[in-house]
Amino acid sequence: MTTQGLSKGDSYSVQVSDPVKLEHGQLTQYDFAKITLPDAVEVPPVVGSQANDLSVDAPTAIDRVRQIEAHFQKTGAFSNGLVADGQLPSVSGHSSARIRNLLTAKQMLGDDEQYAVSMSLMLRHLGIPSRVVMGFYPSQTAPRTAPAR
Repeated sequence: MTTQGLSKGDSYSVQVSDPVKLEHGQLTQYDFAKITLPDAVEVPPVVGSQANDLSVDAPTAIDRVRQIEAHFQKTGAFSNGLVADGQLPSVSGHSSARIRNLLTAKQMLGDDEQYAVSMSLMLRHLGIPSRVVMGFYPSQTAPRTAPAR
């Protein structure tokens, strides 16, 4: 690595390879890393009770993850609250009250942020390290490449 930049005649090469994708059966032989994460605070009790209920018959750690994931996919509905786009009204955010309401509603209705937080909290309750990293959605009209200089 250099901070000097490249000079005439310098070159470099890049080699990229896709990581090996393990099948579910292959993943069952592994456990998750034992790491220490900060304690989650003000977690609604329903998070732990649902995590326990959903994973009670899961024989491995990855099976617990998959069962919680399947529950959200099967019973959850998506809305980011854009009523103008024909979506159902949905409260934003991921506060303790919002997560409790998501998990106790007759029909789970939320956005990707709320489902990610709920799943992460459930996994952490089960001793599976998890965290949510927030990002951004690029505008559909934003340029896909940097402007030429």
